[in-house]
Amino acid sequence: MRGVSILVAPWLLWSVNAQADAPSEQQCQQQFAAWTLERQQQFSNRALNKIERRRAERAIDLAREQLEQGEGFCALVAQLATLDDSDPPL
Repeated sequence: MRGVSILVAPWLLWSVNAQADAPSEQQCQQQFAAWTLERQQQFSNRALNKIERRRAERAIDLAREQLEQGEGFCALVAQLATLDDSDPPL
């Protein structure tokens, strides 16, 4: 029986470490809120050109659409970089 506990112990330690490294949904929600605020400030900044402002607006719209589809905040935070550069389909 002792051999089993030796085999299980490293797996448990790896599992606990992996969970500790993964951000919580609340942390991801905070990251998303900060990202959204930054994009909102870009959209509101009249010193930026229209294209940059529109790109920020589109990124916010795409992120909101994904949230409405049931995406969790952590899944959404993982995709934020692609949202900044993508345009919605026509």
